Formats: sequence, C-alpha cells, structure tokens
Amino acid sequence: MAMINGGSLQIFGRISPARKEKIALDEKYTSETDAEGRFAFQLPYHPASCIARLKAGGEARDVVVGYCAPREPERVAAAEPKPARLLPAANLPKPEIGPRGPQGVAGPQGPEGPQGARGERGEVGPAGESGPAGPRGEKGEPGPPGPPGPHGERGPVGPAGPAGAPAPAGIALRVQVEACASGGRCVASCRDDEFAVNGTCSGGERPAMDETSIYCFGMGRAPAALRARAICARQ
Repeated sequence: MAMINGGSLQIFGRISPARKEKIALDEKYTSETDAEGRFAFQLPYHPASCIARLKAGGEARDVVVGYCAPREPERVAAAEPKPARLLPAANLPKPEIGPRGPQGVAGPQGPEGPQGARGERGEVGPAGESGPAGPRGEKGEPGPPGPPGPHGERGPVGPAGPAGAPAPAGIALRVQVEACASGGRCVASCRDDEFAVNGTCSGGERPAMDETSIYCFGMGRAPAALRARAICARQ
C-alpha cells in the first residue's frame, strides 16, 4: 500500500520470499524488512510523478501512490528536500487505508536477440573393420498383452452393504487470534493454504491487511497490549 496521508508518504509492504533485506525508495531512502519480509516507510516526501520505485536485492517494482497529485515542474525544481524520518514497522501509527488500486499494465516484451553462428561440422572418422559376431543375447521381455476377449454374462446383483457414516461438515472459515503484550504492533497471519478475508483489532482501530495477514498498530509513546484477529478462508 502506498498513499499520501497527513502530508507524509506512507508505504507498507512485504517481499517474497520472506527474509531480512535492505529496501530502497527511489534510490534516496532506505529501510530494512523484518524477519517476515515486511517493511514500512513514513517520509515527508512527495514523488513528482506520483510513482515511487522500490528495490530490494535484485528485484525492483514501481508503485502508484494513492491520494497524490502530480507536481508542476517549477514547484518540483524549487522544492527543497527534507530529512527523512524512517519508522520501524513495530512503531508506525495507524494508517488510513484507502481502496486498493488496479494492477498496473505489464511492460512490452523486449526484442529477441540475434541467433548465434552455427558451429563447424566435425570430421568423420574412418570406418573400422567389422569384428567377430558377438554372443547370443538374452531372452527378450514378454510382448504386450493381446486384445481383451468378449465380455462375459453379467452376474446377479449382490446384497446392499451397510450404510456409511455421514461425512463431517467442512469448515470454510477459521479465526486466527494473536495477543501481543508489547503493544507497538500485532499481526495475525493465516496459514499457507489460507487467505485473510477480514479482521479486527482489540483497541477498536481500523486494521490494515494484505492477502495473508491482519495488522494492528498501537498509538502513543507507551501503547497498551494489542490483540489482532484474522478471519481466514481456505484457498
């Protein structure tokens, strides 16, 4: 998620596969993901084109910033850069989550490279003299089975078996609850074969969410303990 909120650029996300990695924003600001691959930026920064570029290791991706208006060239040239304030993911304030934007259009395929030169054909060696006949080979495997014969007459119908036990009702939804005593941030994550459909936070905050998790953020310098609850559905 990327948006302009309260005069600041806020970006939340996660890299896959999950790992600790340095991540750069527009080659100007850097942060580091946590052990689950999640990262966050909160900066007094306004991309001129409302498109920011994130880079982690050898991967890069452009994101469209929500609630952002492109800036005029004169104002961009006159704007003075301000120092960035990077917040760790555990101490971020509660974001105002807007609607998810549409997926960007894939770029055009690059041109096909030229075909390499064909190698030279090797020389054919001289034919050797025929040797003596070898020993008799082993017996071969049996051939494939022949075609099936005609169907026999149908036998009498046997007696009906006992009725089976009814199958247990399937469970479509599951609730995952995480209690976090630290209070700064609390995350409830679904299993690998599930995805998050909704969730709540113990303090009444509006939760943030992605495809697999619900995020709750504590407010203030000494946030109270949090409880995050995710409603998970099977894939």
